[in-house]
Amino acid sequence: MDEDPKTTLRDRSGVLFPPPLAFLAGLVAGWLLDQLVTTRIPPSFRLQIGAPLFLGGCTLALLAELALIAGKTPANPYRASHSIIETGPYRFSRNPMYVAFSLIFAGIAFSSGSISTLATLPLVLLAIRYGVVAREEAYLGRKFGADYLAYKKRVRRWV
Repeated sequence: MDEDPKTTLRDRSGVLFPPPLAFLAGLVAGWLLDQLVTTRIPPSFRLQIGAPLFLGGCTLALLAELALIAGKTPANPYRASHSIIETGPYRFSRNPMYVAFSLIFAGIAFSSGSISTLATLPLVLLAIRYGVVAREEAYLGRKFGADYLAYKKRVRRWV
């Protein structure tokens, strides 16, 4: 769907950075810390915990993307939202994509045995919360008004 560039400039959330970039930066920071810190997650826990977290995150991301596609709303926070999605995982979380990315991140950290990477996740989540989610919520409130406020009352931010 083509959008009027003038409308697109006004009709956006104004997030500070692409969300996947924050998660990638956290993984890189964790890898760099691993070069300094030798503490590791015990091997017996790595795949037993890491694989289900990773696979669960991938599944959740796919379900969230399918709900956005069905609702004809882009996942890209730099594009205008066309509707409030309340189906699929959006029935339980206003941000299932970020929950999915967090599960994938934790799965990678556990599977690689990296305590350092796992320790960067809270920093990534703070960046997502204030640099992305706060701006998205303000934008959706302006755009959809009472409908979005009612959705916020019914559905939790994370889980």
